[in-house]
Amino acid sequence: MLYLASSLWHQAHAPRLMDQRPALDSFCEVDLLTRVARKDAEAFGSFYDRTSPVLYSIANSILRDEALAEDVLQDVYLMIWEKAELFDPALGKPIAWAIALTRNKALDRLRSRKRLEVKMRELAEFPASEMETSKTASSDVELLDAAAIVRGKLEALPAKQRRAIELSLLHGLVHAEIADAMQEPLGTVKAWIRRGIIEIRAQLEDCL
Repeated sequence: MLYLASSLWHQAHAPRLMDQRPALDSFCEVDLLTRVARKDAEAFGSFYDRTSPVLYSIANSILRDEALAEDVLQDVYLMIWEKAELFDPALGKPIAWAIALTRNKALDRLRSRKRLEVKMRELAEFPASEMETSKTASSDVELLDAAAIVRGKLEALPAKQRRAIELSLLHGLVHAEIADAMQEPLGTVKAWIRRGIIEIRAQLEDCL
């Protein structure tokens, strides 16, 4: 079932995220959710088409990151596919239920991202002298491993991308300040930082 929902999202709907969609109609949506609860793939696609612009806008307003907002949207629709039978029309409209799922998922993702970025900052600042100490003499092997991952990843990046990430993580500069300091286009700086942090974060999630 998860495969079907994910496949629908990726193959049919994801490329049309910003298309114009039909106006919301709570009576129609209740019927669609009832059919989704019976694992009606066509109803699932219709429900997505009717609600995704609103849910995507909410996720993106919380996360300020289009790629993360799309990830959250996929997670939300997988939840809807799995849990449509839990929706109770007596408690509210389908769109309100879907919005609540989206907000909760986006806030969870935001908190998780902030925790990881704080950890990345701490690890990037971890003294190199400590990393050179034998791991058998360290009381925190996992911390050393994680610090090595961050430092190793930073060192492997192109110089300008590494500098942009260091200015963001270690010096707390915002993207516009980094672009000004480096004399680079703002969009380029944002892309450098986003790609680098995503890669480091993915490795840290496996390590921590």
